[in-house]
Amino acid sequence: MSGAPAAGKCCQEDELAAAVRHRWLVRRVRAFRRQVVAIVAAASAYSWWASGLEPFTATCYVAVSLPIALVIGLVIFRPTRGTQPVTVRQALPWLVLVAAGVVLEIAGLALGGRSASVPTLSTVIDHALSSHAVRFVLFLAWLATAVPMVRPGPGGGGP
Repeated sequence: MSGAPAAGKCCQEDELAAAVRHRWLVRRVRAFRRQVVAIVAAASAYSWWASGLEPFTATCYVAVSLPIALVIGLVIFRPTRGTQPVTVRQALPWLVLVAAGVVLEIAGLALGGRSASVPTLSTVIDHALSSHAVRFVLFLAWLATAVPMVRPGPGGGGP
């Protein structure tokens, strides 16, 4: 019978340790969610501001250059943890997408350039970019493409 109280005490200690781990995990998840919300809010505000700038001005160029410089800095100056290089198979969807865009643009230019009957991809995009809301969504999507490069953990480029 002397082993029963020790087993009960051990069980209580295990439950207490599990409760402490659970509280720690809940706090970490909540902190992570707050960070994600803050980052999304900041990126949205920045995208709204940057997409409202007059095109081809110094301010516009700086607004586009800042996120690029930030991502380059985060990617270059991070500690690496056994990251593996990207394979051709992983990059294939992006390569196909870029190739399709180039082919469509060349075909549109070869078949008439800026004519109304055969618009080029850049002509269609120019019309879409006349709206601030569309520019905002596209700028925010462009910022989001950096997430896989800088996020921590496996599959991400970050620490």
